[in-house]
Amino acid sequence: MIGLNEVNIESNYSFIEGFLIGDLHRNKELKVFDWDKFTEYLLTQDEFPDSIKIGLNGDFDFTSTQAISNKKINEIPSVQMWLSSTHCIPCFAINDNICYECWIVESETDYNMGTFWPEHCIVKLVEKFGKFIYE
Repeated sequence: MIGLNEVNIESNYSFIEGFLIGDLHRNKELKVFDWDKFTEYLLTQDEFPDSIKIGLNGDFDFTSTQAISNKKINEIPSVQMWLSSTHCIPCFAINDNICYECWIVESETDYNMGTFWPEHCIVKLVEKFGKFIYE
């Protein structure tokens, strides 16, 4: 699958622990969610998925949001999301049990913690799956 590393979903930290560990790693390079790789994955599918969450593996319970639900793109995050970290890995989860690492170093992209569904990604998906995924 297009070079994605499959891992189990983990939530190892309490809310406070996540912030404290982040502070310990503050001088490391930030990993952000890679929307291009995510879109590339979706384009390899025969059908648009029913549901996908995106977040940070290692702290998934506190950082994830629904990116796709009911076979539609969620234009607005369902909760406050965190899609960048120095110590947790940005990922997407299918069926709430299999997680695929999906990140790029922030210095190599225009994406940041607040990037959610870049327009060029939506355009590519609508071209393949139809406008019903984004109505």
